[in-house]
Amino acid sequence: MNEINEQIKIMTEACGGKLNPSQLLQKQNEILMNECVRFSLANKELKKENNELSGKNGSLYKMWEENEKIIDKAEFMIIHNSQIGGDHHKAWVLDQVMRITKGDKYDNFVRHYEYSEIPGKIGTEKIYSWDEGISP
Repeated sequence: MNEINEQIKIMTEACGGKLNPSQLLQKQNEILMNECVRFSLANKELKKENNELSGKNGSLYKMWEENEKIIDKAEFMIIHNSQIGGDHHKAWVLDQVMRITKGDKYDNFVRHYEYSEIPGKIGTEKIYSWDEGISP
């Protein structure tokens, strides 16, 4: 409101200080209407940008849904198979969960696991061995 009052003061001074209360109110309404129009246009621009981003990247909700499906599959695998005895079966459950969560990046994950001491850097010598386990 201070910004509007400041604008009215500037307008009043520009008119030689000869605005009566009715004219001041009219000027205040004009300023408020201009601000509303400005905010409305800015809001339309934001909506347009959001729609463009959604069109390019898919909606955030769709991405969230896809992630939820992946999490549900991994949870199902853990809940229904993790109680089976034997380390080789537990290794299989872990392998299946990694396959679900990594998707087409699974092979890259295994390569990094086996050849990497430092995240993001693949060495030339195998350091670890990824155990795919045995299906129960």
